[in-house]
Order: sequence, then structure tokens, then C-alpha cells
Amino acid sequence: MANRNLAVRNHRGKKAEKSLRTSGASYRLLFEKNPQPMWVYDVQSLAFLAVNQAAVEHYAYSREEFLRMTVRDIRPAEDLPALLESVRKTVEGLEKGGTWRHRKKDGTLIDVEITSHDLDWAGHPARLVAIEDITERKRAEKKLRQSEESHRLLVEQSPDAILVHRRGRIIFANSGAAALFGASGVDELLGKQHLDFVHPDNREVVKQRIQEFSYDLLSVRRNETRFLRLDGTEIYAEVAARSIIYQGDAATQVMFRDVSKRKKAEEELRRSEARLAAAQAIAHLGDWSWDILNDELTWSAEMFRIYGVSPQEFDGKPASVGKLIHPDDVWLREKSVRDLLAGKVVEPYEYRIIRPDGEERVVQVLGGAVERDETGVPLRISGVVLDVTERKKAEERFYKAFHASPQPITIATASDGRYIDVNESFLGVTGYQREEVIGRTSIELKFWERPEDRATLLQKLDKDGSVRDLEITFLTKSGEKRTALDSAERVDIAGQKCILAIFKDISEQRTLEKQLRQAQKMEAIGQLSGGIAHDFNNLLSVIIGYGEVLQESLPEGDPRHKNCEQITKAGRSAASLTRQLLAFSRQQVLEPRVLDLNAVVLHVEKMLRRLIGEHIELTTALSGNLGRVKADQGQIEQVIINLAVNARDAMPNGGKLTIETADEDLDQSYVHKHPFHPPGPYVLLTVSDTGVGMDAETQARIFEPFFTTKEIGRGTGLGLATVYGVVKQSGGFIWVYSELGHGTTFKIYLPRTTEAMGADRAVSSSESLRGNETVLLVEDEEALRDFTTTVLTQSGYTVLAAERPDKAVEIASQHQGPIHLLLTDVIMPGMNGRALAEKMAAIRPEIRVVYMSGYTGFTHPGLVDSNVILLAKPFTREALLHKVREGLAPVADSKAK
Repeated sequence: MANRNLAVRNHRGKKAEKSLRTSGASYRLLFEKNPQPMWVYDVQSLAFLAVNQAAVEHYAYSREEFLRMTVRDIRPAEDLPALLESVRKTVEGLEKGGTWRHRKKDGTLIDVEITSHDLDWAGHPARLVAIEDITERKRAEKKLRQSEESHRLLVEQSPDAILVHRRGRIIFANSGAAALFGASGVDELLGKQHLDFVHPDNREVVKQRIQEFSYDLLSVRRNETRFLRLDGTEIYAEVAARSIIYQGDAATQVMFRDVSKRKKAEEELRRSEARLAAAQAIAHLGDWSWDILNDELTWSAEMFRIYGVSPQEFDGKPASVGKLIHPDDVWLREKSVRDLLAGKVVEPYEYRIIRPDGEERVVQVLGGAVERDETGVPLRISGVVLDVTERKKAEERFYKAFHASPQPITIATASDGRYIDVNESFLGVTGYQREEVIGRTSIELKFWERPEDRATLLQKLDKDGSVRDLEITFLTKSGEKRTALDSAERVDIAGQKCILAIFKDISEQRTLEKQLRQAQKMEAIGQLSGGIAHDFNNLLSVIIGYGEVLQESLPEGDPRHKNCEQITKAGRSAASLTRQLLAFSRQQVLEPRVLDLNAVVLHVEKMLRRLIGEHIELTTALSGNLGRVKADQGQIEQVIINLAVNARDAMPNGGKLTIETADEDLDQSYVHKHPFHPPGPYVLLTVSDTGVGMDAETQARIFEPFFTTKEIGRGTGLGLATVYGVVKQSGGFIWVYSELGHGTTFKIYLPRTTEAMGADRAVSSSESLRGNETVLLVEDEEALRDFTTTVLTQSGYTVLAAERPDKAVEIASQHQGPIHLLLTDVIMPGMNGRALAEKMAAIRPEIRVVYMSGYTGFTHPGLVDSNVILLAKPFTREALLHKVREGLAPVADSKAK
């Protein structure tokens, strides 16, 4: 059977050859001479029917071997299913047959691309196939892919930033580029213009480089440029650009290497070199070398500048240098050379030089090294010369500033602390003479009030080399304690280790701070006292008022009448205490008038003589043409009485009490020493005694409420507190001086006024306290509101009572008849009395107003306008009715008319 098939194929082959011969010479030439392997095979049997010479040569089979084979014989077994499938398809026209694998005669597998065409071969279906061996191409493509993958990985993972742009638009970026330009990822860079990342100052230069680059596509350009990150910060990068083909089209690849740190280091190096050069120039430091055997000097450039000669003028001979040294100082140089040659250590020394232009300067010679041969013969001496002319001048200026400084300054040796110099300010503060200080230590002078201050100073000096503003307490020659801020530093003066100390005397500052703390304490106590007194005033008004009402309702023989009298008496005593507390806290209500202090003193003088007793002499020294003050006369009288009583108690065995008045004008120099007291014109009231006096500790507390040095049962401790409050509330201040055994002086400064004195407002004593007018009462304290209503009603008045300001406004708006008087508390929740009165004036313009208050809060603190009628809490029944009649007086006058 096999022989039959072979015979059939041979027969067909011969027929095919015959067919080829009959196809024409051109066809045979195309088939046989084609450089590509070609064959024809039977589509049904897959047998080769014809092969060309190129196929024979490429596959290494002879033509006869081919014609005995089928297409299966050159295909790997695993490719046969695909082969059979492709054979079953009809090929219409010329068709690419895809990529296949063929096996050569030696077993080598090759990759091929085939092109086929169906044809009729001697009456049988056949297929003409042209083969292109693409083994090398595929191998090259594989290598290319591997190379591209390696390049891609290299680009992606490169620490350098890499961008690809086409006509300026970024089409590729690696992670290094994203990091360099501060992007969250590469996608944030794609599509952006690469020039947007170039610093504006460099864009024109970069554009020019791109233009030049476009004319020279094969070159690689490198440069350094400033760029901007996405956040706007500047970076420096080294850039290399080259033309590439990317994704089939021309593009530019740019590699960036961040050199910001290097640029910064270079810039710092340049600055450092500049600083070093400047320092060398400023230092005026030159070096020299003397060749002893040849007797020649070698100088650095700075040496020529120091000596003022040019290299051309210098002959290099030591004798020539000697002519530039001041005649009086030549011996210093000669001695140092002899000492150096003798092997001695030469300390730095100074001498004067006279430059060729006649200028005299001072130089310092530092060190000096001798070079010797192996036998000890000196060959060369080298050294350094420093121009210290400016330093010498600075030392002279320092010396002048040292002695002219207003701050105390000392210079002491670091080794044993002995003073080598102190300035005049130090002597002035401490009280010593210069000869008492120089050569002695601070310990010997007993300078330190606290020895631990000295220990702290030395510890800080040892640790840090300097001390700044260490607070110390020192003693003057007289033993006075003073406070200072001590700053010290280790210095080198004329080669000697020293300690330079500067003191800032802050004794006055600490005194002022103490005064401020005292004032703040007094203010806090005053606020507390005022709050307590205010709350008590409402209660005392009720207690005193109802006590009076009850007392009037009882016959005088009734025992209960006496009890009621005691109740009201106790209430008035309590009211006196609250008034003193309010006076101290500057919250009492004052009715200031323009006063003549001389008249006030004369008014209370008789009372004072009875008050202090015959064992104390009272004298007054009242200034003529005394200025006026604006104050509450009753309170100023109380101030004088309280001071007189205080003086009396300080002189149990008799003495002298002096009251003086005078005009005083306080200027800025006074204010500088007393910063809490404003400058200007004042009237001075002085009260002095020759009593036992006070120590400093007692003086610091005399104005505190309830503080007293008297035995139990004598005094409340509110006398001087009241004085303090009244004076402060009147815009003045108090100065106190006292020494144990030498008495006490109180000086009260009250602001002088230019206002004219006016007549006091008074209510006629004959005027009836009853009335029939309508009174609108506003008081948030229920008990006081009920008491006031009861008193007014009993006296014939019609009372409209309201517990809140808004309720009062409502009543005033709805009441049909007239309302003659608004009697209102000052301090109430929601609205104060002044605001309520203004609202009432809009509703009822004719209404009169009387205010009730235990302390101030609606005008200037503690001061009542002269046109305002105010009923001070706590008040009595009679005081209430008097103030109501006073407020209604204009109404009564209009009725009379």
C-alpha cells in the first residue's frame, strides 16, 4: 500500500513537473529562482508536489526527499491539529497563513510566516506556499522586548527623575519625577507643560536651549537649572536631554538629578569662604618667616598691608624691618629673638611701628617657632603678627565708656576675684572710695547679702562662660540692702583672665512692684468689702425703717418703745460700719462740692480739740489763697477726724498734732519716682503727730480693713481704711512716712479744681413731710419695697410699686392718672436706675426722679451729679420722706403757683 502511495506521489510529481514545464518559462523562473522557500502540496494528502531550490537549501532535504514527504513531516507533533484545521479552510486568493514552526532535516525548529494560494494541480486541489524564516527576527524581537522591559524597569525604578515630552507636553514620567516635583503620583504630571516646572527666572534660557536642541537631534545636552515643585518650593536639578522615538513618534527624554543639597552646600561653602576671607581681612593677621642662614625674611600679603609697604619696596632684610619699628620698642623685638634662639618661651608682646606714610600702628607678635638642624643649630624662625591698632583704640574707648557708664561695672581677676578696676557708678551706689575696693575681693567687702548669690554666679560662669540678669541682693558700705540684676562674663584683658560684671540697680523697681502688689491686694479687699456692705444696706434699711415705724406706734412709757429704740440704734451702728466698708472700697455714694479745705479744717477744729483731749497740743498751719478741691465735705471731715483719732491713740502720754494745708504742683520727676500718681496741681492736706510711730511691716498694712494695733475693744480697724477709700474715690492719693519713736505724717493730695464754689441745695426744715402725690416705686428687694410702700402710704402718698424695671415701664404706660415721682433703686437686674429714668422721661416727660443706692454704679464711680437727688442706703423713715419731698419740691412749687 505504501509503495502504491509512493508511486502515486511520484506520478503526481512528474505530472506536476510536466505541468510546471507547460506553465511557461516565466512561471518556472518565478517559482524556482525565488529566494524564499516555496512549495506546492496536495490539500488532501498533504504530500509535497513541488519544491523550489530555496526550500531544498533552507531545509537541507533533497528534492527527491521532499517529494517523498508530506507537510506533516516538517511540523512538530503538537502543531498538527492546527495544521489540519488550516488545511480544511479554503484559501481565496493570496492569504497570509500566520506564523508556524517548521523542522529542518537536522531537527532544528524554525519560526516561519507563510503566504498561500489555492490552485488546481493536474486536476487535483493543491496549495502554493511561500515561506519566510522569521526565526532571527523573532529572536531579535524577543531580545528587544527584554531590552525594552529592562529599560522600562530601569526608567521606572531609577532614582533620577525621568520625563518624556512631546512638543512640551509631558507624556511619560517615572516615580522619581513624581517625587522630585512633589506629585502624589505620575498621573499628576502627565499632560502638563514641562516649562511650567521651570523657575520663571530661567524659562527664557530653557526655551533657547530647547530651540538649539531641536537643530541638533543627536546631541545630549546637560546643564543645571532651577525648577519649581507643585507646592511652589524651589529646587536645583542637573538636566540631561536627548531625542528618542517614543510610541512610534519623536519625543524628548529629560533626566533630572536633584542637586539642591549640593547647590546649598556649594553656596554655604562660598559664604564660608567669604566669611573666612572677611575675617582674615578684619583680623589683620600676617605671618612671617626668617631664614637665618641667608638672613632673608618672607612675608605674607597681610604683613605688607600691616607695615604699609609694597612687595617691590621690600628687600627682605630684617634690618629694613627694624627701621619700621618705633625706636623706643626696638629692644622688645631684639629681646624676643634672643630668647627664642636660647630656647625660651616667649609670651605675646606688642610694639609700635611707624609706616612709610608716617602712620603709627601697634602690632602684637604671637608665638615664634624655631626650626633647627639635627645638631641644634637654628635655621629658621617663624611667627605671626597681629595688627592690634583698632583693638587698642577700642580699649581706650572702652576705658572711657567704662568710667562714664551709669551702670555699676567691676573688673576682677578670675583666679582670686580681686578687683582690678571699678567705675564711678559702682562707687556711687556702694558708697566706697576707689582705694577701699581695688585689690580686695567682694567677700572682704561683705558685698553679698546672700552668699548663695555669689555661688550661683560662679557656677553659671563655669558652666556657660557668662551670666545674664541674675538677681542678687548686695550691701552698700553703710549696710543698706539693695537689689540688682548682675550680668557677668569671662574676658581676657591684657592677657589676664578676668571677670567683667555689670549691675543694674533695680531696688526702686522692686519697691514699685511691691507697691503695685499692695494696691492690687487693697483693690481685691475693697471689692469684697463693698459687695458685703451693699447686701447689708438693703437689710439695714428694712431693720431701721420698721424699727422706727414700730417705735412711733408705741407710747414712750411702753417698754417695747425702748426695745424698738435699741433696734434702730443697733441698725444705725451697723449702717455706720457698712458706710466705712463702702468708703474703703470706693463704692460709697459721694456728693462732691467745690470746697475750701481751710474752711473744712476750721469747721472741725473745735470738735477735734474735744476729741483728742487736753494732753495733746493741736496746731494748724493753713496756707493763704489755697486752691479749691471738689469732694464730699462730710467725707473729708471724716478723713480729718479719723486721722486725728489715730494720732491721739499714738500719743497716750501727750504730744503734738499738726494739720497743714498747701498748694502742690507735682511734675514728671515726682511721677517718675511715684508712677501711680499722675502729675498736675494738687491741694495738700498734712496731718502729723509726734507719737510712737510705726515699723515698715505695720505701715504695709495700715489701710487694710479690720487691721489694728490697738487692744481688743478699741476701734474697729476701719478708720484708716475709710481714709484710704475716701481719698482714692475723690481722685487723690496718700503718702505716709513714719519711724518708730519719731511719729507719723500723713500727706493727702487732692486734685485742685478751677470750678467756682456754689450754694448747697437744702430742703426747708419747715416743709411738711406728708404729701398726696403719686410715687412710682421700683425696688427688687421685696422687704425694702414693702417698707418703703408702707411709709409713703402712711404719709398720704399714692404708691405704685414694681419689682422690676420692665414692670415699672408697663405701669407708667397704663396708669391713667399723673405720676409725679419715680423712686428707683440704682442697681437692678436687667436695667439700672439711670436707664429706667431715661425711659420714663420718654413716656412721662414731667416725672421727677429720686435714686436709691447703697453704692455707686451709674455715674462716675462714687460721685453723684449735683443735679441728681439720691437717697443713700440704708435710710431711715425720716430720710426717705425728706428725699421724696426734695424730689417733689418743683411739683409743689408749680402747684403753689
